[in-house]
Amino acid sequence: LGVYGLFGFHFLLFIALRHAPPVQANLVNYLWPLGIVVMAPLFLPGVRLGGAHVAAALLGFAGAALAILGGRSLSGGLAWGYLPALGSAFIWASYSLLTQRVKPFPTAAIGLFGLVSGVLSLGCHVLLEPAVSLSRHDLGLIAVMGLGPLGAAFFLWDAALKRGDARHIGVSTTT
Repeated sequence: LGVYGLFGFHFLLFIALRHAPPVQANLVNYLWPLGIVVMAPLFLPGVRLGGAHVAAALLGFAGAALAILGGRSLSGGLAWGYLPALGSAFIWASYSLLTQRVKPFPTAAIGLFGLVSGVLSLGCHVLLEPAVSLSRHDLGLIAVMGLGPLGAAFFLWDAALKRGDARHIGVSTTT
């Protein structure tokens, strides 16, 4: 589940960023908080979707569509880029909800999920992208980012999900 969330989310996000304008692709990807609210009844027993949730979801999707399209129509290539962005949003929302259904695991396991996801990402880089040369400085910066803000964000996200309602946590990330 952890690798599904961390690796799947990022893999599809980077595919989307390659095939659609980055700002618009990220807007589609950032529908995951809305996905948490809308999909909660599908993943969490006893959770219901009310009229206010449906109205908010429709407004959220309409707002995202306006921001993405901006009065333009989708062309074939751009439309393809939005599908992996939407898939990425689905993966993060479903991962966040499913962590509340599985047997509790220590937050420290996020480190292992990140390590496996990193190895898979390197494999995808080798298979799908042109080779690059990184200096020691570049590698150091990548390690600091992964262990610092990005790694901490995943640890804190998991800790928050273990202590709170995923719907409230997801909504609070959009404000």
